Amino acid sequence: MRRQAGFSLLEVVVAFSILAFSLGVLYQAFGRGLGNLALSGRHGRAVVLAESILARHAGARPLREGRTEGSDGPFRWRVEVAPHDGGATGLRLFRPYRLEVTVSWEENGRIRSHALQTLRLGRL
Repeated sequence: MRRQAGFSLLEVVVAFSILAFSLGVLYQAFGRGLGNLALSGRHGRAVVLAESILARHAGARPLREGRTEGSDGPFRWRVEVAPHDGGATGLRLFRPYRLEVTVSWEENGRIRSHALQTLRLGRL
């Protein structure tokens, strides 16, 4: 009796099981990578928006204390202008102000945010 060459049914089942497990792990890894890429893109858009809003408010003359809020697409933003108490500056014509821009958005049921701050001099 001659033995036939080839794979047994058990070897084929084991090979397919290993292949299915490996593909499942690769699918999860690619899915997480794409999710992180999308999150990174939204963070980048939030930073650009915050920089734009900060530049617009920092260039305002005169600077006014207070809070301003708004939205741009899925992003909500808030600008706060307050006097900066960084110690005596010796300047009598100018006053330092702290400007803070916070951009936030909701993603997967979580609130994410990015904030930028700067100091500007304003006239008394």
